[in-house]
Amino acid sequence: MRFVSLLLVLLALLPTRLLAVDDGNQAPEYQVELVLFLRDAQPGGEYWQADATAPNPAQAVATVQGGPPPAATSAFSAPPVLTTPAAVQPNVVNLPVNSYQLRNHAEALRRKGLTPLLHTAWKQRVGDRDNKDWLWLNAGPMYGLVRISLGRFLHIDTDLALRTAQGGDGLLIHSVDHRRLRSGELHYLDHPAFGILVLIHPYQAPGSATEPTTPAAEAR
Repeated sequence: MRFVSLLLVLLALLPTRLLAVDDGNQAPEYQVELVLFLRDAQPGGEYWQADATAPNPAQAVATVQGGPPPAATSAFSAPPVLTTPAAVQPNVVNLPVNSYQLRNHAEALRRKGLTPLLHTAWKQRVGDRDNKDWLWLNAGPMYGLVRISLGRFLHIDTDLALRTAQGGDGLLIHSVDHRRLRSGELHYLDHPAFGILVLIHPYQAPGSATEPTTPAAEAR
């Protein structure tokens, strides 16, 4: 009995948000916003890596707009077969422009002569670090896969390719990256050929009177 009483006292001292149980045991819902842009650097030197491989859309369960991923892209010599059943697609919903929080950042890039290829935002339920919810994005000459996951922190994994106009059929620049993030903080993923601004935070429905809470898995 003494042990039970002590346990109850300790639980009462914990922050409320650490004790919260997600409704229906569903993964927490986040808003993800990306600004993907080309840099003005010229290909050359050891910083650029030509690669014959390309991201495989067969790994994707949806696009960042929430639709079905493509079966193939022109970067493939043999089209992959999409085998992901629709039933396992994550809850991905594209968000309207008026929900964007990085519009000033995108405009600042334009004023500096950089070229934003994609500015988009969506909401999704974010699974743990082992989730397979890869999403496909297409930004013209640049395309690939992005995955958001949640452990002690938020994480973003990217597998992206950029087609340049250099020589023959062009040069394929292939970049695979991983970053650990904190919700609500702006992060920059850097590459000599391109850059990505990313902002992720708990999703709050328009008109909601309550502040978004940080899920226990991501609590600092």
